[in-house]
Amino acid sequence: SRPNIHPISLLAFMMGAGAIFLSPIYAADVKMGATFVPDLKAILILAYIIAFPSLVGYLFNNRGIELIGPNRAAPFYQLIPIFGSAMAIIFLGER
Repeated sequence: SRPNIHPISLLAFMMGAGAIFLSPIYAADVKMGATFVPDLKAILILAYIIAFPSLVGYLFNNRGIELIGPNRAAPFYQLIPIFGSAMAIIFLGER
């Protein structure tokens, strides 16, 4: 079950832990010569990824689980790849 802390605090901890665990991979990319060019397009893409799927998505997910409970929410996780694929086909023209 979810710890008894504020949802924003939980989200901040999860994002911080994710950043810590991904930092060795980022360091390996930098060592191999991959660089990040902070142009306008890259910053807008990064802002979108931070705001919607990372921040708002997790807040909605945590709130939904809080409202209906983990036992009723768990079966819907099986639909994530299906809806993700369907949206990629519809919106991005994937095959």
